[in-house]
Amino acid sequence: MPRNNDPQTYFFPGIEKDQDIRKMMKSNYQDSITNLQEQWFQADFDQRTYLGDPEMWNILFPNQFPIRKKMFNFNIVHSSIMMVTGHQRRNKKATICIPVKSPVQKTADQFTKCLYHVHSNGAYEVYSDAFEQGALVQGFGLIGIYPDFSADPISPDIKIRYIDFKSVMIDPYFRNKDLSDCRFIWTRQYFSKEEAKMLYQEHAEEIENSPYKGNIKDEKFYYMPENYGLDQKNLIAIDEYWYLSQREAQYAVDTMTQETKEIEGDEEDIRVVLMTLGDKIKIVKKSKQTVRRAILVNGRVMTDEERPYGIDRYPFVGVYGNFNPDTPYISYKFKGIVRDMRDAQYLYNVRKVSDLDILSSQQQGLKVKKGALLTPEDSMNKGNGRVLVINDKMDMNDVQPMEIVPPSPVMLQMEDMLKNVMREISGINEELLGSADDDKAGVLSMLRQGAGLVTLQKYFDQFEQSQKRCGDIIIEMIQNFWTYGKIKQVIGEEPTQEFDDKAFFTYGAKVVQGVLTDSQQQLELSQLFELQQRFGDIFPMEEIVEAMTIQNKDRIIQKMQQAQQNQQQQQQKMSELEMQQMQVDNQNKIADSESKQALGQERLAKIESDRAVNYEKIRRSQEEETGAILNLIKAIKELEGMDTAHIAEKINILHSIKSLEEPEVQQIQTPIP
Repeated sequence: MPRNNDPQTYFFPGIEKDQDIRKMMKSNYQDSITNLQEQWFQADFDQRTYLGDPEMWNILFPNQFPIRKKMFNFNIVHSSIMMVTGHQRRNKKATICIPVKSPVQKTADQFTKCLYHVHSNGAYEVYSDAFEQGALVQGFGLIGIYPDFSADPISPDIKIRYIDFKSVMIDPYFRNKDLSDCRFIWTRQYFSKEEAKMLYQEHAEEIENSPYKGNIKDEKFYYMPENYGLDQKNLIAIDEYWYLSQREAQYAVDTMTQETKEIEGDEEDIRVVLMTLGDKIKIVKKSKQTVRRAILVNGRVMTDEERPYGIDRYPFVGVYGNFNPDTPYISYKFKGIVRDMRDAQYLYNVRKVSDLDILSSQQQGLKVKKGALLTPEDSMNKGNGRVLVINDKMDMNDVQPMEIVPPSPVMLQMEDMLKNVMREISGINEELLGSADDDKAGVLSMLRQGAGLVTLQKYFDQFEQSQKRCGDIIIEMIQNFWTYGKIKQVIGEEPTQEFDDKAFFTYGAKVVQGVLTDSQQQLELSQLFELQQRFGDIFPMEEIVEAMTIQNKDRIIQKMQQAQQNQQQQQQKMSELEMQQMQVDNQNKIADSESKQALGQERLAKIESDRAVNYEKIRRSQEEETGAILNLIKAIKELEGMDTAHIAEKINILHSIKSLEEPEVQQIQTPIP
């Protein structure tokens, strides 16, 4: 492509495009510079108040002090801001990804590993600086996210930087915090040629052929440090002008479910998709909002490109303090905590300087009556062992020390009142600063500290939302820039199928804040201990060790797992022994039962046997009785020839004997129950 080194016509895209971009930039500059100057002016004074610059008070409040009188600064604002940002740093959170639907947990975990990798190079420090300088001090700032090809020319590292409010030109009328309605964002950075060629490798030749060697001062970014002092001959100005645009997007619509998904590809790719799926889908074309970027080197357009990072939004995230987009007073659209503390800080300085002036104006010396001292020069003596010789014609009262009037208690109370006013304005109490001297119980102190944090909760919530937006942009850049090999190297495993799906974070997962600092890890650890106490053995102890901030976790977990395996083996052996013992006990119980059953049967058999014996005895008794009767008959026959009187007597005797035997026979014949 032809290039021209003429300073007036040197550009890359073409003369028509170059003129159009210049015209658009000039129009936006003229429309916004008046409002931006007022906002920059206030932001600059807020920053100087935070830094403790005493010279600013004569500019902000002129004619309040005599000429050449030094205005000292007793900076209370700085400690207040550092307390708030210190709380944020102590409780800062990590950016992680969680699934909306449980089947995509693995993909969300892989994105979390990628986010940890991106943030491992000081990104959270950039977040904290943005919160301090942007939200709390100046009321607004930008976090820029960009790919860095210096270490990896194929899959760039994703870097994060903070952009000061006074170093950016932005649409002063935007209202949405996600910058979706912001017409333009214009940033400038100063680099050497080598640095610029390293950061913009695709435009290295154009940067090398830039005709001007030094940086330019076009009075557009006059608050930047490079625009103060002498010219820096070895620096060139690289401007990035981002602006909203439109592009034609193609969507594949499922004819059955009406599910819609954007397709990125050329006409051949779409033709292949239609041939593969046939009537199942249809292609719909529709305009979609996107962004474009023009790069300027020392004021000359080098390139103008659409979606240079593969995303349809600005690679910037706003950090906000008090954001008032609908106020007609443009200087109050962005306002941090410092803005409301400035007047109280100024009055405190005035009161403090006035009190010191009162003290320094009082003279410490002697009141001496003329001729009272024998040697008048003795009144000028200093140090220990001072001797004054009084004239013997004078009285001792003729030489007296000059009294120093101590500061009025009202003046000291005014100083304390102004300090308390600054605390009240900022929403910070003594507990948050750690300076409360009253004797309060620990619980009450914590409640008061929490109440103080409520007044600052807005700033923390807005900052967390900004950090989440950064996470969303980083994920989109990872999907656009990183290759399969780098992703696999970062996460240590094969990426899932949903990893490249651009709709994954619309329906499948979301970026949230997770645990990062020691205090939050200790809180998580205490919660894990509580779960372990509640659920006991079913809660894995490895989770508690993972949450601890100790060394050699792998070795400890390995030993715990080994001990757990040994314990399980021991328990298994004990269970087997118990099972065997139970089997033996069951067998003994069965044998005992069988023995008892046999004994019962034996007893029943014995009863039957005894019954049979009884029956046999009865039968024999009957036989014996029958035999006795026969014998009786025989005896009667034998006695027929005998004396009858004697026979009758014998018969009576036999009847008596029989009557005695009958009860015994009846008792034997009685059946056994």
